[in-house]
Amino acid sequence: MMKLNKVVAVVAVFLIGFCGNALSDNAEMDKIVEICKAKEKATDADIEIWRSDPEPKPRMVKCLEACVGEQMGMMTTDNKISVDAVLKFYATETKDEKAVANMKEVLNECKAVTDKDRCESSAKILKCINDGTRKRGMKEMF
Repeated sequence: MMKLNKVVAVVAVFLIGFCGNALSDNAEMDKIVEICKAKEKATDADIEIWRSDPEPKPRMVKCLEACVGEQMGMMTTDNKISVDAVLKFYATETKDEKAVANMKEVLNECKAVTDKDRCESSAKILKCINDGTRKRGMKEMF
């Protein structure tokens, strides 16, 4: 069950809220966070705010989440979710076929969600995923 929770956090991470907390012990994620910290010109304080999962999310948090999604290949250059990339990652981390099927439904519902602004797009995608998982009685990811 713990592994499944990490998976849910990563998918969320994608985008992530995308995964700041759940994967803080993961070396690859730490590398991605450092790349995004530099790219977004974020401070250590910004990273801590991101990991605290604030609501509403400040713009910097939205941009960090977008960057993580891009770095992981889960967010496309046209500011949309890469359903295949997220689903592939999710399916390798959980063997629960029902959970994978539910996640596929959620991702397909969210695949058209976008915004011209990549940071806002990421936030809208994460909200769509959370709404979809909640609707199906799945644990909220972000």
